[in-house]
Amino acid sequence: MSTQSPELAPDFFDQVEDLPDKDATVRWYYCVIVNLAALNYPELVPQIWKHLAEHVIAPLDHDAQFAIARKLREALIKSCGIMGAAKTGTAIRLLCQQIPKELRDPATPRADEDPIVASTRGHAFHRRIYGRNQEFDYNATGQASPDYAWVVRDLMYGRIFSYDGILSDLDTGYVIVSALIGIDCHIQLRHHMKGMLYNGATRAELEELYKTMLNLAERLGVKFRSGLREIPSIEPQT
Repeated sequence: MSTQSPELAPDFFDQVEDLPDKDATVRWYYCVIVNLAALNYPELVPQIWKHLAEHVIAPLDHDAQFAIARKLREALIKSCGIMGAAKTGTAIRLLCQQIPKELRDPATPRADEDPIVASTRGHAFHRRIYGRNQEFDYNATGQASPDYAWVVRDLMYGRIFSYDGILSDLDTGYVIVSALIGIDCHIQLRHHMKGMLYNGATRAELEELYKTMLNLAERLGVKFRSGLREIPSIEPQT
């Protein structure tokens, strides 16, 4: 029995009209794309691109259009470390089918990086997210599996999350949180929300992001195991 693909109602996009600047607007689009991939609704990615292309990209010159398309691809690449290669691959291929050839990126900038440089940057990024979080046991991952700890900190954080040639650390936080909401991983979601607060995000920004993603899930009929989690507070720093 075939299932008809859903489509987002036009009023879903009303919220993006009120955002304060272009950076926040573009971030809204790539966070929604990442969340859709995490929720396993990649077939809606083309609808998001179409709206972005018509309402944001169309009046811009080629370089500005390319920069936006690149951010969308980078957001999905970074989300691979949260939701896996299968969901990411499906979504990024569907996105690529919509993006004009002149806005596609033939380069592989990560391939040219020194592995030691990437690893060092990844460990530093990992500490900026978790190092001040008193709820997080920094040694637990290594105790569970030293090999897994290496994969996370040297590969995922080094090669995937901490790469800052396209998206900033804070933008990467938005991507990670969007993916974690989609896969309903509340323990990691709490840690990464705290990490964003430690690194410059505001509670209002996180609340707005969470609201957008829950609205999206509700429209698609997605039921999570538990309800809305409060935005965590961070410990005062001495």
